[in-house]
Amino acid sequence: MSILFQVFNPRNVLLELLTLSKWGRWFAPITSVLIIYLSIQWGSTWWEILSAVSGVLCVVLVADRKLTNFFWGIINCSLYGLSSYNNSFFGDMSLNWFIYIPFQFIGLYMWYRNTDNDNSVEADKLGMLQLTACAAIVAGCTFIGYVILKSLNGSHPIADSSNVVLSLMATVLMALRFREQWVCWILVNLTGIWLWHESIATDGISISPLLMWLAFLVNSCYGYYSWSKEQRMKYRDDDEKRHNFSSTQG
Repeated sequence: MSILFQVFNPRNVLLELLTLSKWGRWFAPITSVLIIYLSIQWGSTWWEILSAVSGVLCVVLVADRKLTNFFWGIINCSLYGLSSYNNSFFGDMSLNWFIYIPFQFIGLYMWYRNTDNDNSVEADKLGMLQLTACAAIVAGCTFIGYVILKSLNGSHPIADSSNVVLSLMATVLMALRFREQWVCWILVNLTGIWLWHESIATDGISISPLLMWLAFLVNSCYGYYSWSKEQRMKYRDDDEKRHNFSSTQG
């Protein structure tokens, strides 16, 4: 109960937005205002706009390793699933409603157990063996998905399969606090940008999701940089502690 109170308490939600890193303090408001303005001009619905803005706030808070990202993530997944449904992107709809939303609560629990003194989650990184295993799983599952989608005469089966597999892998790595999630998200974002760009070009649908994916891509690049920096600082501090311990023992 204390976990949910901490994440869904309006005071904490507002406080973590007001104490964003330098990156978040300029990226989140500028991107949100731009999305709102362009979306209104394009005739987007209120839930498409809220989905895009909540998505931006979510990924910025993930980059800052803040727990309240899950508050915005639940809003984003719920409304983005609705947008996907209305545009007949049933794969995206299923991914958001049946995978991403449950994982918001799983990730929240995993993050809550590994927060540091300033209420930020401690980031981790994959070892070489783990990285190799993840790459093998992605490659294998992507091939299986490709074969299945090809047999069903699916459109762009390799892109479709890789997008779903990478999204699932990124979600798991995010819940487990691994920085390599950002590499997966960058690839997923590129696919999302292509998907919505093609739909806008052919059907003239809402621009809000495309703007959201563009913002996600930019933030994912920053997220990888930020989490890698935090990792280097963590290992440096651990080395100093081991050195100091060895000196006192000697």
